[in-house]
Amino acid sequence: LKESRLAEQRAAVEKRKLMQEIGHELKTPLASIKAVAEYGQASTGDDSFDVILDKANAIDSLVNDFYHITLEEEGRLDIYLTRHSSGDLAKLIAACDYNGRCKITACEECFLLYDKLRMSQVIDNIIANSYKYADTDMAVDMNLKDGRLRVCIRDSGEGVLLEQLSFVMDRFYRGSKTQEKLGQGLGLHICRKLIMRMGGELRCFNDDGFVVE
Repeated sequence: LKESRLAEQRAAVEKRKLMQEIGHELKTPLASIKAVAEYGQASTGDDSFDVILDKANAIDSLVNDFYHITLEEEGRLDIYLTRHSSGDLAKLIAACDYNGRCKITACEECFLLYDKLRMSQVIDNIIANSYKYADTDMAVDMNLKDGRLRVCIRDSGEGVLLEQLSFVMDRFYRGSKTQEKLGQGLGLHICRKLIMRMGGELRCFNDDGFVVE
């Protein structure tokens, strides 16, 4: 049993090292590709550079997802809760909305605890998913009830098929409408893990579009 536990620990360490090495080896050339694409797009206005930049960002996101899921599995995904206002959260959501298509309805001022970096990752992933799969404007409603802040991010797309809805936050699950899009089915799974680690809850449902609450 002792040898088995030691072997398991060594395997976990090697797995983490491998993910770190892969991430480092991919991120260095990706940074160069993104820099050249940004310069090319700014200097020529050629839409081809936008495609290159989008794909480079997608690969970067995949690398981050795999790295975070590895840390979470090993219990090494650090969470540092700090005090923020509901207004701070509304500003964070607006900052993650890189296409400016979110209409945010903020609630009365209140204070809450979350890790700013991890919350940014969650919101960014949810909004990016909406752009990728629905490509509509979004409504963000913030409501305070019974001492808890409820945040709903809703798009106006077709939503998720009812028989697939209960699986959308499962690890590696990808619905039938996502097969042509780049991804590994880790985004919402990681989001749920992060929100739970911060003491909250995350759920998804259909209501005149796809809603993440």
